[in-house]
Amino acid sequence: MKAGDRAELQLLAEALKDCPELVDSLGLVYHTLGVLSHQNGDIPQAAQEMQQAVDYRNKAFAGKAHEDLGRSYFNLGFFHERLKAYGKASTCYQAAAAIQQELNNRVLHRAAALRVAKMDSYAGDFDKAERLLRWVIEDT
Repeated sequence: MKAGDRAELQLLAEALKDCPELVDSLGLVYHTLGVLSHQNGDIPQAAQEMQQAVDYRNKAFAGKAHEDLGRSYFNLGFFHERLKAYGKASTCYQAAAAIQQELNNRVLHRAAALRVAKMDSYAGDFDKAERLLRWVIEDT
């Protein structure tokens, strides 16, 4: 995407804020903006925009598991991990794993669980990380 595309997405986000029935579309716009910020190397901005995507998607799906919400949580976890905010990253990865488990999406569930194990190891909880890694290996 070009720089002008980003500006157009931001204008679209502003326009959608007044349309409660389009809250999921607003989540998609912020998810896309977060990905663009990441591609441009602006990780703090990517995390902020992805948090907005999570917030809007949580509102849109009213607490129900949805793959798009799981993907936004996973990306937000990744951005927090890049910022070395491992506790926040772990929380996001756990949310992503729970959503994918509820949807019975084994591949994405395992991917998120692996990231949770990585965050556990960063936190020094090696026993928990090992148990989770063993589960992922056995489930494969």
